[in-house]
Amino acid sequence: MVVENPPRNAADHAQAISLLGDAYEVLGDERTGERKLHDLADRLSGLPAAAALQWLAARQLDQQQPHAALELVVRASAEAPDDVTNGMLLVVTLRAMGEDEGAREAATEWLELAEECGDHVSAEWFHEQLEALL
Repeated sequence: MVVENPPRNAADHAQAISLLGDAYEVLGDERTGERKLHDLADRLSGLPAAAALQWLAARQLDQQQPHAALELVVRASAEAPDDVTNGMLLVVTLRAMGEDEGAREAATEWLELAEECGDHVSAEWFHEQLEALL
């Protein structure tokens, strides 16, 4: 299996992990998916671990559990500090918690990083978040 015998490229490995989580969701077996991705997050490091944690954080947000999501986003950010998905999840999580000022600060910080990296799609998303938070 690709998850146990990962691709050499961390980005491909991370994408495979995200797809695995999505597959569990499509199959309606989210609980098994959560267990598997928690296990992967604990065993892996870097971008692949961050992908598992990001999927888990998104699940927590879907379940209206923003505080639990925040813990996962913080862990994901420690694994992959420059991964813009962490910034997006942080902004969404802070907004779900009613922490608009924190969401504005995070969106501003991540907007700058996205622009520096030439990630125009993410930069536009952060810009839209800032406009919504005015």
